[in-house]
Order: sequence, then C-alpha cells, then structure tokens
Amino acid sequence: MGEKIMHEEGKSFLFNDSFNHYAWNGSEERRVIATAWVVHREWSEDEVHALKFLAKTMKWGS
Repeated sequence: MGEKIMHEEGKSFLFNDSFNHYAWNGSEERRVIATAWVVHREWSEDEVHALKFLAKTMKWGS
C-alpha cells in the first residue's frame, strides 16, 4: 500500500500481511517472526469454515 516500515532494534510492529508485501533481513542477525491468524468480523461462515479446515489440514498452530 506504499508504506515502508523499517524494523528498529528492541522494538516490534504489527501489520496485516494479507496485503501483498515484501520483507527481508539484510543483516547477519537472526530475526524472529510471529504470525497470528485472525478471523475478520466481515467473513462469512463459509470463509471461517474454510480457514479452520486449512488450519487443521496444514496443522497450523501445532
């Protein structure tokens, strides 16, 4: 969406990765990425069911 976020050491940030995005680690340091799946309140029952099916099938969160 045209916004650029630069990581700052000792800080964290949150963003919606359902949008097309790019990320890279140009350092020699290890980076930790935590991802959470959240059901959007505007999703239909079918969409919620599909996400739950995928999560179970792919063993996400295991």
